[in-house]
Amino acid sequence: MNCLAIAKRKWNCKSFRGPFVCLLSVIVYSMTTANFFTFGEYIPALKGSITNQETYLGLISSTAIALVCLVTPIATFLSNRIGSRKCLLLGTIISSTFLGLSGLYENFWSVYICFGIIFGTVACLMINPLYFVVNLYYPFNHPRHVLANSLLTCGYPLGTFILNPILEALISHFGWQKTFGIQGLILFLICFPSAMAIVEPHQLNDDEYTLISEEITVPLISEIGKKKELKKVTRIVVGTCWFMATALRSIGYTAPIVLLVHYMTNLGISSQNASIGMSVFGFFEFFGRLLVSIFGDYIKGNLILSYIIASLLLSLTNFFALYTYNFTTVIIYIIAQGLFDGPIMAAQMSTCIELHDGRHLEETFSLFRMSIGVGSLIGPTLAGYFYDLTNSFDSLFYLTSSTYFACTLFYAVCLLLRKFKKDWW
Repeated sequence: MNCLAIAKRKWNCKSFRGPFVCLLSVIVYSMTTANFFTFGEYIPALKGSITNQETYLGLISSTAIALVCLVTPIATFLSNRIGSRKCLLLGTIISSTFLGLSGLYENFWSVYICFGIIFGTVACLMINPLYFVVNLYYPFNHPRHVLANSLLTCGYPLGTFILNPILEALISHFGWQKTFGIQGLILFLICFPSAMAIVEPHQLNDDEYTLISEEITVPLISEIGKKKELKKVTRIVVGTCWFMATALRSIGYTAPIVLLVHYMTNLGISSQNASIGMSVFGFFEFFGRLLVSIFGDYIKGNLILSYIIASLLLSLTNFFALYTYNFTTVIIYIIAQGLFDGPIMAAQMSTCIELHDGRHLEETFSLFRMSIGVGSLIGPTLAGYFYDLTNSFDSLFYLTSSTYFACTLFYAVCLLLRKFKKDWW
């Protein structure tokens, strides 16, 4: 079934398939994405073991995060061809295998190829189908559309919150090489059974779910008229601004996150407290996304405006980070960073629908995800480079503050172009 199909629905009150699939999607999403953003726990152990350069360690993480987003069009194509469940199962088997093999050799290239390249690429098969499956059960015209789609993204900070202290304990007791193996096993044991139970609506029998064959567009499109596609110049101009805004946000987010543990230990904070700090970050990002999940349907249609406000607050937050000097001040920065960044990622599917009034969803969503990948590739690499160059974290926070501010400007341009659109749109 094409992932862009939006159909009329007739719910059977005896069926809880929609909420059940949403819950399983959150589990798979959280367990998969958490592996990327807990990589910072490995950095103190990897430094001196496989390399002494922060730049190279940042490159491992940034490559993995970039690839999981950059291959979004391929993952979408594959899930359309073989189905979401088969795509999820294939991704789970390959991803968990190479995650475990990342610690096979005490060598930079072994970790980089297994984790940075292969795991980063194949994990997209576990993440991308989930967005469209949830959107099929809860389309834009559903009163709980933002709730369901945002709850999915709550999985990442929740997984990070849980996995950070576990990895810190495992690395301390077993070393980083064995921990990779345990991590891969955990991923498989949780995600494989969950993926088996995730099905698309058209695969259900009539007793559970009735899907009327007539496809409809979301309400925003019907308000505009019968015109189905946007002009090419519109898609290029707005798409470029959308791409730049999300890429800059991604740089601002990923640049500090892989070095936060190192930053805290550099201030004299113990590794245990640094791990607690990362868990606090995960919790408050989860809380920020949860707020959008609960109240997002009330601001549906104004989600891009919320992006502008959040990115401006993030610019100010990262400027404040220049003045952090102990655990308390770092925690304040971490809480603000988590709270303000959470809403941007929470409503990504809903905002992609809103940007073009529901048109060209696959194209818009791919641009959004691919720009995250570009920013994720640049961010940690720049962070490691600036630290190696200056031996100071100040340049890092100047970078993140400025990129978030530039991100604010591009989101504002997208909003203005959409608000004041004329016949050229």
